[in-house]
Amino acid sequence: MGAAARGWSVGIGAGRVDEPLPPNARAASGPAFVLAREAVEAAKSRQRVVPLAVRGAHHQAGLDAESVLTLVAATAARRSAAGWEAIDALEAAGPDVRQEDVAAAMGVSQQAVSQRLRTALYDESRTAARAAAHLLVSAQG
Repeated sequence: MGAAARGWSVGIGAGRVDEPLPPNARAASGPAFVLAREAVEAAKSRQRVVPLAVRGAHHQAGLDAESVLTLVAATAARRSAAGWEAIDALEAAGPDVRQEDVAAAMGVSQQAVSQRLRTALYDESRTAARAAAHLLVSAQG
């Protein structure tokens, strides 16, 4: 179940954080926190499948990160239960696991696992998430 279905709005602020860090996030300060508050408000105003917004010190990189993260989250929101089952089994088994081993643990064929992962756009989502991480670093300014 995605954030939208649970009533959550996700706002990400990419920028400098004042140090030293306090014991809790509410006491923290710096541009990243101001940007995060702006992003949460922007995410709340969205009438989309994915209520997510990014605001960055570098504005365009923040918007680019938002676009990629929105696509990743929308893809995840549309996955079937079988797709999530294959992804969860693969990720729980560790980075060096083979699809054959996941299939055996799930009681299905390797081809079934492969098809579920392809349909879920698993590899594409992981690649896009890495790109979003790089964009978030750029958005910090």
